[in-house]
Amino acid sequence: MREKDIPTVSVVIPVYNCESDLRQCLESLYNQTCTDIEFIVVDDGSTDGSSAICDEIGLKDDRFHIVHIKNQGVSAARNLGIQLAQGQYIGFVDADDWIEPDTFAYAVSNAKQNNADISIYGYWDVRDEIDYNEKKSFPLQQISHERAFQLINSFQAFDYQVWDKIYKRELFDNLAFRNSIKDEDVRMTTKLLEQANIICYDATPKYHYRHSTTSRSQSREVCLDGPFFARQMLHLVETKYPRAVAYALFRYAVVCVWEYDHILYAGQNNTYLEFCQSFVSILRKRNVVQEMRNIKPYAAVRPYIRKLSLLSLSPALYRIYHTVLRRHHV
Repeated sequence: MREKDIPTVSVVIPVYNCESDLRQCLESLYNQTCTDIEFIVVDDGSTDGSSAICDEIGLKDDRFHIVHIKNQGVSAARNLGIQLAQGQYIGFVDADDWIEPDTFAYAVSNAKQNNADISIYGYWDVRDEIDYNEKKSFPLQQISHERAFQLINSFQAFDYQVWDKIYKRELFDNLAFRNSIKDEDVRMTTKLLEQANIICYDATPKYHYRHSTTSRSQSREVCLDGPFFARQMLHLVETKYPRAVAYALFRYAVVCVWEYDHILYAGQNNTYLEFCQSFVSILRKRNVVQEMRNIKPYAAVRPYIRKLSLLSLSPALYRIYHTVLRRHHV
């Protein structure tokens, strides 16, 4: 590829059986105001009509590069997209989401203004086709690594998903997504933030994140990958970024209590007894609830303080409380 033809940004879109939402996603990419861009659509062995939709837009616009592979999972699809990417920056879009027309023009402009290795932007949570943007206002600025780990663990700014950021492609030179790991974004984003020299953040929402009933965030399936990576990230913060420890501890506790609830829903208390006992022990020894009371904004913490206070006091009472809530919601 000639130098003048090299795009500024490459966008990787893994696709698997998302026919109902895919057209909206691809149209939002087609309408991007950033002209110096390429889209690498990796069809990960879809068995519905997704493959044909991908081919349609590939014929319509030569900025779209369509690749069909046997089903290997989202991590493999992303890795292939990164390998094929030619751009100075790499971004990601999930095939059931969509973005604003100026998303990548905006992200690239912010990155260049700050000479940033990672440029982060805001997003909407979409539930039942309604956009919710509950994130705090945060004007464009460079942020330190310590501040980044405060914000990413606060549940009030950006998050660990890879799709609300663009990255200098060199950050991926020695990094790859791992297959067969859930909550892989947590591990990957932690490493990317660590490797970046300059990080900038602007909370202006540009990405529409659709919560589907089959997504990990909505599932009640038990999976301990999330707590494992949250614990790893907590260790990193404790070692290098002391002013972010309370925030990292907060996220670790929240991720663990999510899985604790999944275990109770599944009636698998005995199967995961070691995890449950270990988590309660950490709550008590680390005085997690008191640490959480020091976090601002307090509103994001308050609902979890009540749950974690009860769990720390008595797991038996917490199980009763959980049973009452479950019956109420059935």
